[in-house]
Amino acid sequence: MSAFVTNLDLYCALKSGGAGFKNTINLYNILVERIGIELSSEDISIIKSFCHNFTSNISKRWSASSRTQKTFLNQNSHWLESEIVWPKCKNIDLKNVFNVNTDEDVSTIGTEEVDVYQSSSSMHKKLFKELSDRQKKRRSLTLLDHSEEELVHALCAKLKLSNKTKLATIIKELFQNEEKCEIVDKLLFTHNTEKLCLPDDKTLALYTSCNLSKWQYRNLRFILASENIFVLPSYQKLLETKKTCYPSEGDITVTESGVKIRLQSLLDLTINRILKEENASINEEICNLVPTIVENLEIHHDLYMTMIDGKISTVVSNTSSAAVCNICGTPPSKMNDLDFVSKQPIRNDMYKYGLSSLHMWIRCMECILHISYNLDFKKWAARSDDKLLKDSKKKMTQNEFRERTGLLIDIVKQGFGTTNDGNTARRFFTNFELSAEITGIHPDLIKRFAVILQTISSGQLINTSLFREYCRETAILYINLYTWYYMPSSVHKLLLHGADICESFSFIPIGMLSEEASEARNKDFRNVRLAHTRKIGRVQTNLDIIHNFLISSDPFITHIKPKFVRSQKKLFPEASALILNNELLSEETEISQENVDPNIM
Repeated sequence: MSAFVTNLDLYCALKSGGAGFKNTINLYNILVERIGIELSSEDISIIKSFCHNFTSNISKRWSASSRTQKTFLNQNSHWLESEIVWPKCKNIDLKNVFNVNTDEDVSTIGTEEVDVYQSSSSMHKKLFKELSDRQKKRRSLTLLDHSEEELVHALCAKLKLSNKTKLATIIKELFQNEEKCEIVDKLLFTHNTEKLCLPDDKTLALYTSCNLSKWQYRNLRFILASENIFVLPSYQKLLETKKTCYPSEGDITVTESGVKIRLQSLLDLTINRILKEENASINEEICNLVPTIVENLEIHHDLYMTMIDGKISTVVSNTSSAAVCNICGTPPSKMNDLDFVSKQPIRNDMYKYGLSSLHMWIRCMECILHISYNLDFKKWAARSDDKLLKDSKKKMTQNEFRERTGLLIDIVKQGFGTTNDGNTARRFFTNFELSAEITGIHPDLIKRFAVILQTISSGQLINTSLFREYCRETAILYINLYTWYYMPSSVHKLLLHGADICESFSFIPIGMLSEEASEARNKDFRNVRLAHTRKIGRVQTNLDIIHNFLISSDPFITHIKPKFVRSQKKLFPEASALILNNELLSEETEISQENVDPNIM
């Protein structure tokens, strides 16, 4: 048996026992078995009280981490590394009993994390640089008993073993001749206080990226100036720079109910800002290519109304109902009749509205959920007594998702919408096996939906012939399994027309035409209106909102903003096979001091 030194050791013991974290008796039996002697009734009461408090504490922490081990270990790392606070018993010293390691075997949390998470008594030590300041101080306490000469000698010897001879020589020289430290201090740590001011555009990029208010910016500039650091231009200059991101005043119409900008003026401004971003490279080309005139550029604009959802496309296409396909006109009752669908006339002009890839994740998830709700009576619509069965199955499914994954599924929000958003749908399909187990839907169908959705959202060109065949097979599987549930129009559009829509946009990946950008602006609108607008009138408020939107979406400002951290996201192998340029997806996350709410809806 390994020693019980830290809270992590008890966590490992409870985890390996398999009885859960709320089982006080299980922990009590583990401790009594280790003690190995007969205990007095008073000591038994003390140990049982300790077991109750510990299991109650760890159960709350486990629930707060959505019952996910990785999240639990990350959120409670400091608590897990802390030593166990053993209670004082009358006839036994628990700390001495459990600090003894009686077994040399390595105890691990589970086979799936054997290389990552281990109990503290058998776990490899963290690197010193990975420790917190308090942990570094604790680990180095024993070194303070040695003299300075011994420590310097040991440090130099260690550096030489690591082939850092020059560094060892410098440290030894500085230790023996302390007067030379002043020379090093002047060379390394004395800075020139006459700093050049940041360019106005870069300052605006910093201002926008950090989401500063006027007061915050001026206060920051004042504090820096008081330390003789004059790196930020005045706020007045910042206002002048902001105006370069706006169209001319005559092209903006602001009323109490909204804002209107001339499209031509907005496009001209966007192109000018993009050209400013590429100014350096264009100037270089001008110097190198004598016969070519790069300055006289003529740019044509091709606009595509793809950043819309299904409701808007239904309206603009004059379709009678949202349940009817706006491409082939198939009604709900004929959605599962593939022969009927294949004979319907196709409106190729509807391809220009794209696939609405973000909402496709949500609609496909809702389709799976609604089939699951109706499995008990196997009808498309619930009537009379069937409604009770559906409501019961819905509540059971919601509770199981909440308990096993932490997801809030299909719950109505007060005031607007439901909890079904893009991130929830992605997690639903990524863990398709668990979703299939909870919903009772065939796992192959859920996985095929996940593959198709990953493919259209990948931002890469798609092999449309393979994609068309894969979607067709998925539609056949859907109909064979659940022929009684009419395919929703959005799912029908994805499976039977998705490849044709992707093919019509062959010049650009369909994932780059997602409505995700416009949906993300909903959250920006609320934040900007709250923190960056004048509240003296609706016209002034709307003007400040559109000005902030123009700045934050300006191509040049975006280009010089702080860079992004790119994290790779793997696709299913089946999705990779449907992509022409088979590479890993990259998600961009802007550097910030705290994690931003990922909910994009």
